[in-house]
Amino acid sequence: MLRRAVQPLVFAALLLLSATGLGGYEAAATSRSAFAASTVADTTYQVYTADGERAALSDIVSSLDTVDVVLLGEVHGHAPIHALQDTLWQRALATDRPAALSLEMFERDVQPVLNEYLSGYISQDHFLRASRPWSTYERDYHSLVDTARAHNAPVLAANAPRRYVNRVADRGRAVLDDLPPHADRWLAPRPYPEPSQAYRSRFMAQMSGGMHGSNHAPADTTDADTPGSDTTDATMPPGHGSGLTRLLDAQMLWDATMAYTIAEHLLRQPNALVVHLTGRFHIAERTGTPESLVHYRPGTRQLTVYFDAVSDPDTFNANTHTGKGDFVVLTEE
Repeated sequence: MLRRAVQPLVFAALLLLSATGLGGYEAAATSRSAFAASTVADTTYQVYTADGERAALSDIVSSLDTVDVVLLGEVHGHAPIHALQDTLWQRALATDRPAALSLEMFERDVQPVLNEYLSGYISQDHFLRASRPWSTYERDYHSLVDTARAHNAPVLAANAPRRYVNRVADRGRAVLDDLPPHADRWLAPRPYPEPSQAYRSRFMAQMSGGMHGSNHAPADTTDADTPGSDTTDATMPPGHGSGLTRLLDAQMLWDATMAYTIAEHLLRQPNALVVHLTGRFHIAERTGTPESLVHYRPGTRQLTVYFDAVSDPDTFNANTHTGKGDFVVLTEE
């Protein structure tokens, strides 16, 4: 039984990391009608290479032929970015390789439900009731999934079930040693990778300045499952106490499980092209999910695309954006 005696500050911070500053629910909520009207044609954006040279969306599309996986690190809830992702997914489907859509936004244990929807066996209403979608699903991800459905393309529910991530955030990765045997299939094999020093450093730097921001994670149907935690640990500076270690362990469980989901699909279908959507922190500087993917499937050819919403997309801030992705796509805020 998870402890719920106090406000879950540690896991709230994990949500901040995965879905805001580290993943990106940074934009104000966009209305569904505004999102529907947002297309690449009316989106102000600029594509750059990792070192700030100007590029084009066509350069990203051309690169799809040279990789196994393209990881799209988004700002959750930002309509122009979702429109660009829709376009890249459609381009992936137009290649001569079997494309698969992989989503952080669904957890692995709902894969059977997702498959039933894709095959037409269940209605959208039953799918939404049973799959625990993010509250922003209809606005931000419905079109991607239905495009996959129309093309008979697989959609991978890539993420670790939050109930297990909660346990790790609350008690550390060792708590998974007592995981019920049936639950093993929903997580990356254990022991899952430790964070690299680069990922740890970025995580701690974000935590030191990100926990007091005004950004919010998208409310989803599992909000009630967030665990209680020791408020002393949660408020200690980065690098002190066990709270942040547990938090990083939980973050890594997400990354490792998403990477393992992708690796599993590529083992089943080696010639596939996987398009993976996730919060941008998970892929920035090729740490997090890309590192875990190398662990589970060495030699996987990866392309990272880092999205950001800025006041002036025509200005590449070298301090902020250099090396964040193989391509960096800036859109208007």
